[in-house]
Amino acid sequence: MAKKEGILKNAPLTLCYYDADDDLIRVEDDNDLQTAYCIALSSDKKIKFIVNHAPVIKAENKPVPPLMMP
Repeated sequence: MAKKEGILKNAPLTLCYYDADDDLIRVEDDNDLQTAYCIALSSDKKIKFIVNHAPVIKAENKPVPPLMMP
């Protein structure tokens, strides 16, 4: 999937989700991930993660903006 989207193999990725207050929370460690699951279990049993990647530089040296993938 990453290759199809033009994401470099070693491109840095970030994982985020929106909490109950609609704040964007970045998952940086296992505790953050556990918190996300606790939030999901205490509400509607769903959580939508957002994966972002660093921009890829094309041959023309124009950066491509990061994609937001649910």
